[in-house]
Amino acid sequence: IFDRDYSSISIHDLQDMYRVATFETTFYIPFKRAVYYDKLFPSEWIDKDTSSQNIAEYFHSKGYFILDAQQLQAFMQNAIFYNTNNDSSDNSKPYSYTVVVMSQDIAPDTVADVEEDTALIRRYMNKDKKNKKKDKKNKKNGKGGNGRVVWLGYIPFYYQGHFDDSTTEWDDKGSKKILGFNAAGGDQNENEEVTITQGGSSDDGNGKDWGLSTKWDSALPEEADAYWLIPPSPNNVDEILAYYIHGLFFKSREVSAWFKKYGEEKKGGFVRIWDYNIDNGISQNDSRLDELENVSKYKWP
Repeated sequence: IFDRDYSSISIHDLQDMYRVATFETTFYIPFKRAVYYDKLFPSEWIDKDTSSQNIAEYFHSKGYFILDAQQLQAFMQNAIFYNTNNDSSDNSKPYSYTVVVMSQDIAPDTVADVEEDTALIRRYMNKDKKNKKKDKKNKKNGKGGNGRVVWLGYIPFYYQGHFDDSTTEWDDKGSKKILGFNAAGGDQNENEEVTITQGGSSDDGNGKDWGLSTKWDSALPEEADAYWLIPPSPNNVDEILAYYIHGLFFKSREVSAWFKKYGEEKKGGFVRIWDYNIDNGISQNDSRLDELENVSKYKWP
């Protein structure tokens, strides 16, 4: 594809060659479950040479497809195309419901393409709005894929990742723009042990039902409410999966794991768990990977 001397080939040439070589395999991907893993792109609180790779290999053994950044883009685009041109209630079809587990905690620029709620990764989670042409507020979000994204580690969309392992810092504005709120607006780096919700009257969720059982020390929670209000209720998220109580008198419930719905029922949306520095702490036989799989498949049709 390049008619010239290859002795001084650049990284951009390699990227173009890679895209051409994988075009046929990424244009149509007819499966439902996937895990993102691409060593050419960065990660922050999940070591991509150990933990990310172990996560990817675990899910591959469970029938999930490992997608690099380019394939992830094609997968989300196809999900949106299918969901807006077919009956999404037909669960036998390949894109009636899809999920992507992010084994690296920096979204690549192939799907976090803009710092807006029109980013591909957000549109992938949205409910199809093709029948709401008169809804000016939702029109800019366009068509949606009704897919699920499972995120662990560092603050969602704090960085945008690039092919050369570099990043663009979006800071807290990243999640505000893409998800619609600050995904780590609570008290950071408190490292308090979480309580996993079990569907009680004040829990506003059921993390146990989602498949969580192992506790962790929370570092980047989303502040849901003032706990002294009766009854407390989440401000930004739709379901609380794990939390801890902060403060002595005016207490707040710091939400460490949660689900934000963007699509239909409990299918399309964003799941956030394990808000701590994972680093190389996920081994090949880590029992917590079973919990991660449970979360990804919760309410599977």
